[in-house]
Amino acid sequence: EMCIRDRVEPPSSTRWYANAVAALVVAVACALLSPARAAGVAAAALAIVLALRGPRKRRRPVPVAAPCAPPDDALASAFALVLADATADPAARGWRLAEEERGVGRYLRDAAGGGRDAMSVGTVNASAETVDAALGRAAAQAPSVVEPLRESIRPLRCMSPQPALAEGWTPRGGVATAHIVCKRVWPVSQRDMVLTTAAATRDDGAFLRFATSTAHADAPLDADRVRLEVRGSGYLIEPRGASCKVTHVSCVAPGDLSLIHISEPTRLRRISYAVF
Repeated sequence: EMCIRDRVEPPSSTRWYANAVAALVVAVACALLSPARAAGVAAAALAIVLALRGPRKRRRPVPVAAPCAPPDDALASAFALVLADATADPAARGWRLAEEERGVGRYLRDAAGGGRDAMSVGTVNASAETVDAALGRAAAQAPSVVEPLRESIRPLRCMSPQPALAEGWTPRGGVATAHIVCKRVWPVSQRDMVLTTAAATRDDGAFLRFATSTAHADAPLDADRVRLEVRGSGYLIEPRGASCKVTHVSCVAPGDLSLIHISEPTRLRRISYAVF
């Protein structure tokens, strides 16, 4: 079945700001001359501003025809992308070290479709099983300790099969789809996303959580929001004795990721808070 997905940037106008400023200036000037005249001018200015601004626009859902989940190859591609970025030499994959703080390295990479990919690598003083369980709990919360900018999360129906995985990896749990709305960060438009997620374990005890965007009939595009397109995102958790190495990969477009996601070093520290 064909998917129909368009990025929609809500129309906006700042014309009424100029009118409001002009009206305020006139009102202040008149107030210096006569309080009664100022009251009349202010009332007239307010009426003009309200008339020019017009009624608040209502949310306009944009119809979308799509299956419940992405094709198997889309989810499998997200698995391959996250695994490759998390295990290969960062420079070989185009990553550059942006900063390092408290043992957590943050890497950035220019994305082909605009924006920037982000990756962070650090160590958490807990077992891989404990960290994976904490991430699982956080994934169902809005807001969560790990994702404080998440405003809401709504599970959607999904009957997608498990994707093909690399040798040594075993699927864990089912495949799930959810509609996630992010908190609006002024002055950019509010963002949302529809994600299909899955999880897997490796023979050596590592865990991988990965996700990709999908279209869903129960979560149509909204003209007042920008739909984020997630090529691949996830966490690789590798055991290191009593601790574990955690690598987070986020490949998302459109928009500047810094407006949507908290900084990656902070994210890994928040994982520690979620664990303990």
